[in-house]
Amino acid sequence: MKKEFSLIMLLTAMLTLISCKDDAPLPTTYTMYQGETQYIESLTDDDLMWNSENEFVATIKSNVITGQYVGKTIVKSTTTNQMFYVEVKPRYNIYEEPCLEWGASKATIKAKYGTPQFEDSNNLMYQTHSYNAPVKLFVFENGELSTSVVVCSIYTADQLGDFLMERYIPIKVDEEEYSAILLHCYGEISNPQIDYGVAMQYNPSIDAILVAYTPVISSKSLPLDDIDFNIAFRSIEKKVTHLRKKESLPFYLIAKPTTPKERQKNKEILEMAEKIRFEKEQELKEQQTGLRLAKHPEEINFFDYFQAFIDNYTKADVRHMRRGLAIFKEFLKEKKKYRAFSDAIRPDQISKEMIREFADYLQSRFTGEGPHTLFQRFKKVFKKATEDEIFLRNPCDGVVIKIDSQQIKKDILNG
Repeated sequence: MKKEFSLIMLLTAMLTLISCKDDAPLPTTYTMYQGETQYIESLTDDDLMWNSENEFVATIKSNVITGQYVGKTIVKSTTTNQMFYVEVKPRYNIYEEPCLEWGASKATIKAKYGTPQFEDSNNLMYQTHSYNAPVKLFVFENGELSTSVVVCSIYTADQLGDFLMERYIPIKVDEEEYSAILLHCYGEISNPQIDYGVAMQYNPSIDAILVAYTPVISSKSLPLDDIDFNIAFRSIEKKVTHLRKKESLPFYLIAKPTTPKERQKNKEILEMAEKIRFEKEQELKEQQTGLRLAKHPEEINFFDYFQAFIDNYTKADVRHMRRGLAIFKEFLKEKKKYRAFSDAIRPDQISKEMIREFADYLQSRFTGEGPHTLFQRFKKVFKKATEDEIFLRNPCDGVVIKIDSQQIKKDILNG
């Protein structure tokens, strides 16, 4: 009887182990950036096979996930009932992409964006509150949305290509003309499905960069000839000009400066013109929204912005933000290469490398949850600054501090 009981217990234990092996816990979501990789954790069977529903978001091979393009996908095991989600996040957030609901009516667009600044039988145009993308245009054919266009400031030129190419597959790029055609693909890489295309083009007549989105007629062949981007580009010049009020300035540049004094004079005039342009733009923004940046981002002392955020922050974790700012200044003073920024620093002087070094500095000074807590509050300010367009790209993106659970256990045991 004892032998039979022992055998039953042994079989039960074996079945439990097998069950645990099949249902090994997995994270519900893996988050990464384009080009990054992550190993699938908590697996007990190296022979599991996986299938990504959208290989243009993420691929998986030998239990390694690779981020491809911005988006979300589901990954399922082909041999068990295991599954998880993968999200590829954007590094660049220059503007919020327009409505891409092809076939939508004017009423649908108005319900989403409100009353347009300009409307005719085939177009709706909106002035936005975005410094990076001040105008959006929606083009209709037979009353249905056929093309969406974003008008971008030329100041986004350095990063607009990266913004698009971490979301879409580039098919044709002309660096000299600053133009590109890209496609949105999904499904299997070996059998791609294409639902819409994106064209980027600099337009000198309005001194802006146009980004047009339009659906693809057929996803079974290379669809460049099927995409009529000109339907947007043909009409947008006139309509953007309709919203722009040109104002002559009482300054004149020296056509061919030959002396240092003449070149310096031209430089001063251009700087003055840029300041006037920015001030006029801020006046318009204030009239539309009541919001206004006190200075051009390149003239802002980020410490002042950080302190203003703290002064207006009402939650209990504000003490961590105060401490984070103080420690960041200490870090800059201690680092020889950053010492010049310890009293004042512009947003464009804060690099991802600097933020990574600051994260390492926090981990060298504090243990347990301290570094993680301080850095999370520190990043809140940078997130808000990016939303306020102080940064085109958040330098904190992709920089993380993990909680040292082993050290916490040691502290608890020693305590």
